[in-house]
Order: sequence, then C-alpha cells, then structure tokens
Amino acid sequence: MSIPTFLRTQRTLCGLSVAKAAAKSGISYWTWRNVEQGQQKPPSPDIARRMAEVLHCAPNDLYNAALDPAQASESEVVSAAPAR
Repeated sequence: MSIPTFLRTQRTLCGLSVAKAAAKSGISYWTWRNVEQGQQKPPSPDIARRMAEVLHCAPNDLYNAALDPAQASESEVVSAAPAR
C-alpha cells in the first residue's frame, strides 16, 4: 500500500474530507491533497506526525505503508481507525 492510498483510506475511515483533515492538522489543504494524490514526495516527519494525529495512527504507519507494502494489510488500516 502506498502513502497516498493509506492516507485516503484512513481519512475516509475517520469520516473526514481533505479540507477537514487538513484544517484539524494545521497543514494546508494543498499540501494534504498533494501528498494524498501522490503529487508530492513523502511527507516530512513533522507533516507525517500531524497527519497521523488526525488519522489516529502512528507516523511510522505512513512510512511503513510505502516501505513495506506486504506488511500494511487492510486489517491493520481498519484497526487503526477510531471506534465509532
């Protein structure tokens, strides 16, 4: 799983639009959108931390999604979403 796919999946599971996720994280809409669409390199540690806080996951989850696709299973993504 790629970082863009992981972000989009987690954001959707959290019930957030790109605009709401960006606002909650203090990241610009365009930065969030570009990272999520794969139009920007992987986020810096600070940006990853802020994205992860909004998505209720660890920053390393973002990088692990890109570095080791075999280990980022769908069940891990779903389990990282907040309970409703």
